[in-house]
Amino acid sequence: MLLKMIPFCPPSENDNTEKKCFTCSYCGRKFARRQTLEQHERIHTGEKPFRCSECSKCFRQRSALRVHRKGHTGDKAFECFVCFKRFYRSGDLKAHLGIHTGVREHNCSVCSKGFGRPSDLRRHMQTHEADPVVVDVDKSPHECSQCGKKFTRRAQVEIHQRVHTGEKPYCCAHCGESFRWRQNFKAHQRNHTCEKPYHCSDCDKRFTCLSALEKHQALLHSGKRFFSS
Repeated sequence: MLLKMIPFCPPSENDNTEKKCFTCSYCGRKFARRQTLEQHERIHTGEKPFRCSECSKCFRQRSALRVHRKGHTGDKAFECFVCFKRFYRSGDLKAHLGIHTGVREHNCSVCSKGFGRPSDLRRHMQTHEADPVVVDVDKSPHECSQCGKKFTRRAQVEIHQRVHTGEKPYCCAHCGESFRWRQNFKAHQRNHTCEKPYHCSDCDKRFTCLSALEKHQALLHSGKRFFSS
């Protein structure tokens, strides 16, 4: 049985700054502007209306297309003052500098792991979605009847209980293999589609899953090599 997958959409830091009149029909997230809602809904629909005239690659947002096109022109205006590596965007340079300084501005609220970019943190947060245990037990009213773990939402308990029941609701249409967690299911499907959404900002190598990217960065782009005596 195939289930409709609804992408994980973490709340924005600016979600409470404006009155939100536009609601996503897929996940219920609210937005202050219709244009922002339309951009967001492309995450669910998979629509990529912006096409590169050089290589025909498509993107959800015009800004992503502009950054991509710089790869064809070779325009890397932002240079690291430590290792002199160049980047297309100032945000990528800022995230890269964390390798040298050890500073990660965006920290995971679950495991405290730090990241250089908000997008990297959002991808990482999806790894906690499988078993979203809440640290503050006093504010967690929903309890698993099997092991006593507490959660803030009933839906989280239902997801967690798959550990005990063995339920695997996500079935691959390509090979029939089933999965307990949505993220594992999505990562598996990339083996069939050859999609590699996680790219290294240091060398542009791409990976099918976040864990492979993190391992690659730890092994090959550690800041220690630049400061070793």
